[in-house]
Amino acid sequence: MAIRVGRFAIVEGDVREHGPWLIEQARDGDPRVVQLIVLVEPVDERSAEFCEDVAGAVADLFVSEELSLTGGLVRAMRRAHMNLAEWNRRSLREHRVAVGVTCVVLRDGEATIAQAGPGLVYLVGQDGTRRVTTAGEPAASPLGSDGEITPQFIAARTDETSILLLSSFAETEAGPSAIGRVLNSHRDRLLGDLFLQVRNVADVHAVFIADVPAEAEPADIGSVESVEDAPSDLMPPPPEPIPYPEEPQVRVTVVPSVESETSMSRRRRLPSLRRERVAGASPPLPWRWLAAGLLAIITVVAAVIFVPPLLEEDSVARLDARLAEAGELLTNAGETSDIGEQRELLNGALRQLEEARSVDAEDPRIAELQRVIQGRLDEVNGVIEIDDIETVVRFEGVVTHPLTPDALAVGARRLWVMDSALGRVLATDPAGIFVVEEAFRAGQRYGGVAAATPIAIAWDAMAERLLVLDEERSLFAVELGEDPVALRLRDADELGSVDALAVHAGSLYVLDAEGGEVWRYLPTGTGFDSERTALLGTASFDGARGLHVGGDLLVLGAEGVHRFEGSREGVAQLQGIDRVLNAPVGLAADSDTIFIADRGGNRIVVGHPGGAFLRQYTHPDFTDLRGTALASDGEVLYVLTGLGILSFEPTE
Repeated sequence: MAIRVGRFAIVEGDVREHGPWLIEQARDGDPRVVQLIVLVEPVDERSAEFCEDVAGAVADLFVSEELSLTGGLVRAMRRAHMNLAEWNRRSLREHRVAVGVTCVVLRDGEATIAQAGPGLVYLVGQDGTRRVTTAGEPAASPLGSDGEITPQFIAARTDETSILLLSSFAETEAGPSAIGRVLNSHRDRLLGDLFLQVRNVADVHAVFIADVPAEAEPADIGSVESVEDAPSDLMPPPPEPIPYPEEPQVRVTVVPSVESETSMSRRRRLPSLRRERVAGASPPLPWRWLAAGLLAIITVVAAVIFVPPLLEEDSVARLDARLAEAGELLTNAGETSDIGEQRELLNGALRQLEEARSVDAEDPRIAELQRVIQGRLDEVNGVIEIDDIETVVRFEGVVTHPLTPDALAVGARRLWVMDSALGRVLATDPAGIFVVEEAFRAGQRYGGVAAATPIAIAWDAMAERLLVLDEERSLFAVELGEDPVALRLRDADELGSVDALAVHAGSLYVLDAEGGEVWRYLPTGTGFDSERTALLGTASFDGARGLHVGGDLLVLGAEGVHRFEGSREGVAQLQGIDRVLNAPVGLAADSDTIFIADRGGNRIVVGHPGGAFLRQYTHPDFTDLRGTALASDGEVLYVLTGLGILSFEPTE
C-alpha cells in the first residue's frame, strides 16, 4: 500500500493545485515521517493574509524540534500562537487576527491529527464517516486568541481510514448534504466531485489522504455530474452509517450515508415492470412473471452492452473539450502583449484543466499542459524560484530566547539584528566565522544614559557605525568592539512617531508616519543637535515602517512603496505586479532596484524606481519574513526571518 495525497485550492476565484494556506513538509532526521501537512483557516477576512505565514511557521517549528509527534505539534502550534498573540497585543483591536490550524503527521501507516480553532476533518472508513471539529471543545480557541491554546488529537490508521481536510466555509457554502454525497465517491474521483460542489466558493483548500495499492490502476470513472448519476458498477458500496442521536453541540458527528437516497433515485429512473394491483383482482399468472423476468434480462444485457460505451464516449468528449479549451486559452495568451490579459487567460486555462481533472485525474495530458501553462504564468508574473540560498545564521540554539527579530542592517562586515523581545541589538558575521554578539541591551547605561528597548536602527556608512533609537527617543552609536555612545538628537520628543531611520551622506532621516513627514537632521559634533528639516510637507502613510534615502526618498507603507522626488510623490510603484503586497516588512534599495520583503506573500518583490514591477523571488524558507538588507556592493541580499538570516545573489 502507498499513501496518496491529493489537493486543490481556489484562491480568490483562481483554481490552483497548491494554495497559500497549505504547507507540506518532512521532518529532517526522522525517515519514518512520510509527511507533515498543515492547513490554516482564518476566523475572519482580515486574518486571511496571515494564514500562509502561520502555516509556514508551524511547519518549520515542527520539523526543527526533536520531540515526539504530539509534543512537537503542541510546541509548534503554541509558539506560532505566541507570535500571533504578540502581534495582536501590539496592534489596535480592529487589526487583531486569529486563525485555526489543522495538522496531520503521517508515519508508519498512522495519521496523527491535531486541531486548534476552526477547521474540518472527515474520516471515512468501513464504519461510516466522522465529521470532526473543535466546536464546543477547549481546542476551539484559535491561534492568536487570548490565553493558551489546547490542541485536540485524533489518531487513525491510513489503511482503514481516508482523511479529508476542508476549509469549513466550503461546507457552509455548499451545504452539509452535498459534502456528505461527495464523501461516498470513489477515492479516485472524490476531489473531482468535491470541486464541482465548491467551485463557486472564492477561497477553498481541500486535501484528501488515502492509502492505495502500490500498483493500483485508477478506475475508469466516466463523466458524471453527481453521485446519483454514477453507474453502480463504477461506484464502491458506501459504508453503512452509524446511528446516532441528533445533538448539535457534539464535536464529532456522523454524516449519514446517502446509499438509500441514491438507490431510490436509481429505481425511479428504471421503467416499471409490474402493473398496479387492483383491489379484489386475482394475482397475475406465472407466465407474466416469466415475461417480466425475460424483459428484465433483456434490459440488463442492453445496458451492459450499450451504456458503458456511451458513458465512456461522453467522458472522452468532455475531457477533450476541456483540454482543447485550455490549449486555446494558452494560445490566446501568447498572442496578446497586455500582461493583465495574459494572466486572465492563463488562469482561465488552469480552471479548464481542473474541470478536465474532475473527469479523468490520471490523463497524462493534464499534467503536461499544466506544466506549460504554469511555467508561462510564472514568466508573466516574474516568479523566480531561488535555487542557491545560504543560511547565514539560525537563531535556534545560538541566540537566547525569547527573540523577536524586527529589523536588519548591514555594515562593518556585520549583520545587525534588532530584537524587541529582550530589547537588544545583535551582531553576527555574514561569513559565519564569528559568533553572534550582543552589541546593545535595554537597561544598560551608556555614557550616563539608560538605554530602553530599541525601536529603529540604521547603518551610517560615512561614520562606520550603527545608529540605534530607543523607545525613550534616546539615540546611540554602536561601533564594533566598542561600548555604545549616547548621541544628541534635538527635540526628539516632539516627533509624532518614529517608524524608521535612514542615513545618507552623514545626515539622519526619521520617518514620522503619525506626522506624515520625513525629517532630516544634519550631523554635528555631538550627534544630530541641529534643527530638523521637513522634507515632504505632510503626507499620508498607512502603516509606514520602512525608509530608504538615496537620490530620492522611498517610504514603505502597508499598501506598497511611495517614491518622493523632493516633496512631490512620483509615479505609482510596482506597476504590473500580479498581486498586491501583503504585510510588507522590509525595504532595501540601490540606484536602480527596490527590494521589498512581503511577509504575507512569502516573497521578495523587486521593482524599478521608475515604477515598473520587475520580478519576485520565492523560496520555501521565506516564511515569517521580518526584514531585508542589501550589501554595500549590491551583490548579496540578506533576508531576516523569525528563524534566522538567509542570503542569496539576486539575478534577473
